[in-house]
Amino acid sequence: MPVPAMKHWFAGSACDRSGSTSDVSARHKVQRSAPIRSTVVCAILLAIGVVCLIDLFLANFRTRALAENRRTLANTAFVIAEQIDHFLEATEAVQRNLVDHFAAFEQFEKDTFDRSISQHDIHLKLRDKASGMLHVGALSLFNAAGKLVNFSRSWPVPVVDVSDRDFYRALRSDASLNAFLGAPVRDGATGAWVMHLARRIPGPNGEFRGVMSNAIELDFFRTFFAQIALERGSSIALFRPDGTLLARHPWHDNELGHRFPSAAVLEIVANAEHGIAIKTGAIDKQFRMIAARRVKHFPIIVGATKTMTTILADWKQTAIYITAFGVLVIAAIVCTAILFIRQFNQYRVLTELRAAQIEEEKNREQRQRVDAAIAHISQGLAIFDAAGRLAMCNERYRTMYDLPLEKVPTGTNIVDIFRIRAANQIHEVDPERHAADVMRSIAAKRTTTHIVELGDGRIISIVINPMPDGGWVATHEDITEMRSRETSFRLLFDNNPVPMWVFDRNTLRFLAVNQAAIDHYGYSRDQFLRMTVLDIRPSEDRNKFAEFVRNSPQDEHGVPGRHLKPDGGVIDVLIYSRGMNYEGRAAALVAVHDITERKRDRDELERTRTFLDAIVENVPLPIMVKDVEGAKLETHNFKFRLINRAAEEFFGVPRGQMIGRTAREVYPAESADFVVTRDNETLQSADTIMVREHSVCTPGNGTREVKSAKVAIRDKDGSPRMLLIVLEDVTDRNRAAERIAYMAHYDPLTDLPNRASFNDALDAALERARKTNGSFGLLSIDLDSFKEANDLYGHSVGDGVLREVAQRLKAAAGGSAVFRIGGDEFALILADGEQPQAAADLAERLLDTCRSDIEVDGHPVRIGLCIGIAVFPDNGSDAKTIFNNADIALYRAKSELRGSVRLFDSEMGAELRDRRAMQSELRAAVQEGEISLHYQP
Repeated sequence: MPVPAMKHWFAGSACDRSGSTSDVSARHKVQRSAPIRSTVVCAILLAIGVVCLIDLFLANFRTRALAENRRTLANTAFVIAEQIDHFLEATEAVQRNLVDHFAAFEQFEKDTFDRSISQHDIHLKLRDKASGMLHVGALSLFNAAGKLVNFSRSWPVPVVDVSDRDFYRALRSDASLNAFLGAPVRDGATGAWVMHLARRIPGPNGEFRGVMSNAIELDFFRTFFAQIALERGSSIALFRPDGTLLARHPWHDNELGHRFPSAAVLEIVANAEHGIAIKTGAIDKQFRMIAARRVKHFPIIVGATKTMTTILADWKQTAIYITAFGVLVIAAIVCTAILFIRQFNQYRVLTELRAAQIEEEKNREQRQRVDAAIAHISQGLAIFDAAGRLAMCNERYRTMYDLPLEKVPTGTNIVDIFRIRAANQIHEVDPERHAADVMRSIAAKRTTTHIVELGDGRIISIVINPMPDGGWVATHEDITEMRSRETSFRLLFDNNPVPMWVFDRNTLRFLAVNQAAIDHYGYSRDQFLRMTVLDIRPSEDRNKFAEFVRNSPQDEHGVPGRHLKPDGGVIDVLIYSRGMNYEGRAAALVAVHDITERKRDRDELERTRTFLDAIVENVPLPIMVKDVEGAKLETHNFKFRLINRAAEEFFGVPRGQMIGRTAREVYPAESADFVVTRDNETLQSADTIMVREHSVCTPGNGTREVKSAKVAIRDKDGSPRMLLIVLEDVTDRNRAAERIAYMAHYDPLTDLPNRASFNDALDAALERARKTNGSFGLLSIDLDSFKEANDLYGHSVGDGVLREVAQRLKAAAGGSAVFRIGGDEFALILADGEQPQAAADLAERLLDTCRSDIEVDGHPVRIGLCIGIAVFPDNGSDAKTIFNNADIALYRAKSELRGSVRLFDSEMGAELRDRRAMQSELRAAVQEGEISLHYQP
């Protein structure tokens, strides 16, 4: 090789290597920064993850806070409504008792009736009844004209006219109305707020004789509400259906009696008995959670509320702490990332120094390998200088054209080489003209490719690449065998039933397309060959696909995609491609499978599965699925496969702690045996198995009472595949029922059975005595001086006195039940012993037990008893008669001697009627002037 040519050759090689080194350096720079970018990305992702977890936790905590307060308010409204209903029903019972008592005067004329109910003994009876009802300020009797004729609070009776009051007008005008709850008003005597629970007093023919009214002190409800442990921001209120405020805690005197027609509680129970909602309060205009419930037997609505500020206070505090913790975690992540980047940069500097040394050694070795590779490549390689002289060539080039070194040494002109090839009959061509064509293409700096067929039938592909110094590099490749393969490929390609095509990987144009593709897609062959592979892609996929072709490997298997047909229709396809050289171009062979129908079916199945999963996850009942397959139908080996959100909350542990476990790994042994037995029953039945109410010991929520339904999911052959279980948690419902049953039959103040329990017990005693021809004694008990103690020391001391008296009566009664039937009235049924002696003995013991003082809050209180006794069957054969007779005996004892016992006899009833008749006649005689008082010592 001449020296100038060698200089140009090595200069070009050095330039190439320099360019290559620059590219490698750029790639190394990108690679060096990759760990730093990865560290930054990981730090950002971790910070985002922390933020998402905090957001998820706070959202879940807020939902739980709202649900817990919703349950608490609903229970509070329910208990208060039941208690108020109990208070008012006890008041109504007293009214009905007194109205029944006035039935003895029905035969009198109107004026005589008015005089009868205005007597002093009626005043005493009213006073005694009122003293036993802490929530009643006074009992009043009004005649048909609305005039006050008797009054429990004072004697003589003051002049009061209620003919303008709503309760009087309602009961007088409507004969079908027996009772009415009036609007709150100020009491004329005490100034306190009261509402009148009034009852109509009928005549013998149903005519209007007057009204009996219980003035219920609204301050009692304020005191009652204050005893309930309310959190800050909570309130309790009573409304009439027209929006009139009856009572409220916290108490604001100026709000009582006002109407709030837009109150939220009215809207909540407009079409229901109870409900709960989050609305603005009508009184204080604060945003509240409000639980409303109607009182069962009275036109009163109970509202229990709590401000949303209070409900979410703990949540907000927790949010602050959690957010602060999250900020600290994110700060720790950032600091860790910065420390890592700093350490990495130090390590990278050391590594680059070492890499530079290694790179220099590699370059030296690479140059040696390049020289060896040129000598052994399968293509013929020849390099010519700008003058057209051979600078170098490999052995393959000489062998291909039979150019021995002695004939064609380095420096041989290209024209001479063409002459030798022509002389050897290897390549018959005009040497001068062919050399001139090559020199013209080199002068134009144009890469040329052409195919020549040699004299011996070989086909050679020649590629000539110009070099910057005016020379060129020519590669000669024997493509004879490849042309043979292309012929076979064309035969298989054109007749293949699968749509196929070949496209240029650089221009993306179609180079060839088979008939199956033309038939399936609907484009003609000419249309295909004028298009690129991007043209059959939807517009939104084209950029992504072009990037994919540039960066993906040449061979791809089963890549999903979408293609367009001429009518705009879109089909889903799987694409298989393989890189190839097609007519000297870098191309790709593509085979396409249309999976549109298959994908549509798969998508529909996935949508159905997602829909069903969403339903199961959001069903409010706990749902579980056990895997039967693989357990060999041994139910104790069935493992939980699915647990929905409601079941996760029911068990109180994350579902991950239960899935994959058996019943024996989740429940205690006894519960697990019960579950396994029911699972066996389910597998043996083709129907759904309903399991009775039973206890379940949960891992996180203690023992719960549940009902369950189980069904085996079977395959087409009837073999069980899975076991589906649906639970219903009835724990809270059972507890509420037990509480309601207790409240309905027991007095909350003294914890004694109430009037309803007394009525049941009296009926049972009558039934038992009739069957056994036995007898029993009924003791009616009233407290002496209780009213004075209650007025002197207040209601709290009065309550303490009642509780202590109740305990003493229970202790003295032995095994007999003591009942509080209202106010300071008690009753006792004695079935043991010889009557009436046993009842009289017990009465003496009861008197003895209350002779000592009762000390409440440092106040000594002396309370006595009066007791009336009636015996079945001597003093009555039915409950009403024997109770009234015991009551008559009680009032005989109270009128004769306080702290005494009286046994009913038949003369008491007649004497009572005679006395009341005489009082009525004397009062009439005085009013008509038939007698007059001249002197009273």
